[in-house]
Amino acid sequence: MTSTYWTEAISEIFEEHGVTATAEQMAKVASDVELLSSTAGEYSSESVIRPGDEEVTKLRTELTLEKQKVVCKECRGHGFIGDSSDPTRYESECFVCKGAGRI
Repeated sequence: MTSTYWTEAISEIFEEHGVTATAEQMAKVASDVELLSSTAGEYSSESVIRPGDEEVTKLRTELTLEKQKVVCKECRGHGFIGDSSDPTRYESECFVCKGAGRI
C-alpha cells in the first residue's frame, strides 16, 4: 500500500475522532503506520502464545495419556473391589489402579 493510502486513511481517522494534526504530522504518522504494516508479516510467522494455549496443550496431553490407558483387570474398570458373596458387601479401592479403573 502506498504512503498516499496511509496518509488519507490517517487523515480520515483523525477527522473522525476530532484529532487535529498538520499535514507534516499526518505524513509522519502515515509513514510509521506503513512501516508497521509492512513488517507485521515478519512477526506473524512466530508462534504467539494466546491465553489458554498452555492449558489446551496440557489438556490434550492428559487426554492422549488417558486414551492410552487400559481397563484394570483386577476391578474391571470399576475402581473398587469387593466380595459380592458377603452379605455386608464390603468394597475397597482397587490396589492395582488406585480407584481410577484404568492403568
